[in-house]
Amino acid sequence: MKIAHVVYDMQMGGVSNIVSNLLKTANPAAEQMLIRLTDREDPLFDIPATVKKYSLGYRPIQEYSLQAFTKFAFFPQKYYGKIASQVEEIYEKERFDIYHYHGLPQDMPVGSLLKKKHPQVKLVYTDHMLRISRQEHKKLSGKLLARIYRKFYKDYNCIFVSDQSYGTAKKYRFVNESKHNAAIENSIDISRFRQKSDFSISGRPTIVYVSRISAVKGHFLLVKVALLLKKKHNINDFEFVLIGPGELTEDLEKEIANQSMSGHFNLLGPRNDIAELLPGYDMGVFPSEREGLPVALIEKMAAGLPIVASDIPEIKNVIKNAGEALLFPLNDAEACAEQLSRLINDKNLRETTGIAARKAVENRYSTPLLEKYIEFYKQTL
Repeated sequence: MKIAHVVYDMQMGGVSNIVSNLLKTANPAAEQMLIRLTDREDPLFDIPATVKKYSLGYRPIQEYSLQAFTKFAFFPQKYYGKIASQVEEIYEKERFDIYHYHGLPQDMPVGSLLKKKHPQVKLVYTDHMLRISRQEHKKLSGKLLARIYRKFYKDYNCIFVSDQSYGTAKKYRFVNESKHNAAIENSIDISRFRQKSDFSISGRPTIVYVSRISAVKGHFLLVKVALLLKKKHNINDFEFVLIGPGELTEDLEKEIANQSMSGHFNLLGPRNDIAELLPGYDMGVFPSEREGLPVALIEKMAAGLPIVASDIPEIKNVIKNAGEALLFPLNDAEACAEQLSRLINDKNLRETTGIAARKAVENRYSTPLLEKYIEFYKQTL
């Protein structure tokens, strides 16, 4: 079978790593290619030269309101006709069997327009995030958003990266029940990650967070945590290292400066050498408010980093056993600072937590993802 993996770009953190790992995995049952909807410069990781790559000129409308989503869902030709035509040109050349989209739901109509002209193409979508929380769906806006998602998802066979995400999608009827849908947990190539072996801290403690800088990822909470580490815990020398792109980078930089915390934050932007970088940091943090199954968290664990993370269900689905990470209540800056202080001051705790984290990934998240996907593809054809 011939699979086209479709992304907006290759700067989407864990999603980009998943797609990169898929393309690097060889399997005689699958021929894979990459279609990037945008042509902007971004790191392409170390995707094999033998993999065909296409870059298009898509420039999405940067609107994330309910009104904008309504327009995208109900008038797809107007907003996606041009990029859908470019994708169709690639299809005419490559004749791929499966259009596998990894990205945000508002760009799903691109595939739907392709299928309208070429019904034989099977559409697959991997949903990497819990889309609507229970609290949001209680509101009118949440109910309307669920209806819009039904329009986005209707032509797709859907993969959800956790049981929680799949359960929510079924509960609020995003998915088309006539299609093939399943929960398939993410996995990583653990051989890429050298396990941290020295848990001593030489110099200032370094705390790494790898994630796209967006409203639900908890970056702004870390500014409050930094203040608490200094004022409440008397830890004056430390550094948060933030890796990843994002639409809120400038806002975050301003907040850091406003709180006089610039000396405690290092924003590296997007990087394609995460596996090499991670073991060099002392610990990780993961304050996200919403996830699917967070690849960036699994990668930190694979590197053997001791981690402090928010206790949302999606993260507790990864941290299944006590000792694999230190958790704190969502959005509780004081509790996050307390847990980081414990790690900074206790080498034995860092070591036991880091070793347990690595073992968890070895046991649960190291099966090649392409093998799982091929079984799913077969059931869609």
